[in-house]
Amino acid sequence: MRMTLSRVSRAPSAPVRFRLVFSGREPRAVTLELNGATMNMGPNMATLVRQSDGSWSGELPLSACISGAMTWAVVARAEVGAGAWTARFLFESGS
Repeated sequence: MRMTLSRVSRAPSAPVRFRLVFSGREPRAVTLELNGATMNMGPNMATLVRQSDGSWSGELPLSACISGAMTWAVVARAEVGAGAWTARFLFESGS
């Protein structure tokens, strides 16, 4: 199974929309957890919704970071069969 995560939109002070595409087995449920890669920014989770094109999407707000630039970690969890697949993705925000 392969997961591909993309940030669809990010406007200032708006939640980030994520899109997750799977190759291989189709999951029955997908969640994302967003947090700072090196700094705990508190719990921030979303359950993604399956789209008509087979992708999964949802939104998560970014917490404000006083240091400006921030590396974020997104952990995707896909329930497949009797188990689950997880993948960790990183992205940058700020300047």
